[in-house]
Amino acid sequence: MRLFDRFRKKPDAPAAPASPAAPAPRVVELPAEELKARIDRGDAPLIVDVREPWEHNIAQLPGATLMPMNTIPARMSELDRDAEIVVYCHHGMRSWNVAAYLAQNGFVNVKNLTGGIDTWARRIEPGMRKY
Repeated sequence: MRLFDRFRKKPDAPAAPASPAAPAPRVVELPAEELKARIDRGDAPLIVDVREPWEHNIAQLPGATLMPMNTIPARMSELDRDAEIVVYCHHGMRSWNVAAYLAQNGFVNVKNLTGGIDTWARRIEPGMRKY
């Protein structure tokens, strides 16, 4: 099983027997419009881009820190567990998994950018490169 598989959103399926494992943490979603307003008023949280470097080179959010998804376990010590952190990826799935992983590991205020950079490009910055 890959590291983040236990946090992946799963399609509806028949109910499985109860497992002793703890349920995946609830992930708070942050709409692009709310993040944009916070950035504009100088109240931006720490923004972490969990995409690959080639994706980050195409387009990124202002002030974002690049931490590809597969580097998160090794780089968690670089993040403040009490800080507000917003993670994003292309469409919001990888970042949802990272947000769940961070929450499971003691981060108290982590959020997922709803729809990722794709939604940001469509709603906030229509001129941004898309892929």
